[in-house]
Order: sequence, then structure tokens, then C-alpha cells
Amino acid sequence: MPYSAPNAIFGRDADPEQQQDHPIKRHTARSPTLLMWGDQDALFSRTDQDRFMATLPAAQSTVYEETGHCPNWERPERVAADIAALVLHS
Repeated sequence: MPYSAPNAIFGRDADPEQQQDHPIKRHTARSPTLLMWGDQDALFSRTDQDRFMATLPAAQSTVYEETGHCPNWERPERVAADIAALVLHS
């Protein structure tokens, strides 16, 4: 089953005629991909993250504890280090 991205991702949540999920097809990323998720994210659950990761089989995932929806704002040093490590090891 393909993952469906919520309307909020596409900015269509204000238009009732556009209230539908948008399928994301499984694909192979050609560049290093890191999915960052805060375990306190109020917008996307862990299940959402796992389903999205299933569409990116070569991607890596990092969970930031005690962090909300924006790890780059809440944990900038760790995010920068994780991105640098991804680039250096790819």
C-alpha cells in the first residue's frame, strides 16, 4: 500500500474541494537522504515516519528525543552533525 501524504504537506488543507490524500510512490533516492523526526512531533506520528521511510528504501532515519516538529530549530548542532556525517559517509 503506498503512503499518502496529508494535505497539510501540500498546503491544500484550506480548500475543502482539495481534501484528499496524495499518494507517494516508492522510489530510489539518488542522493543521500536523511529523514529527521522529533519524538514529540505533534504533526506526524512515528507510524507516519515509518510509512514514509518505506517509500525511500535507501534513506536513513534519525529520531531526536524530546524534540518536536522542527529538529533543525530545536537541536541545530546535532542536526548539523548528522547531516555532515551523512554527507561524509556517502
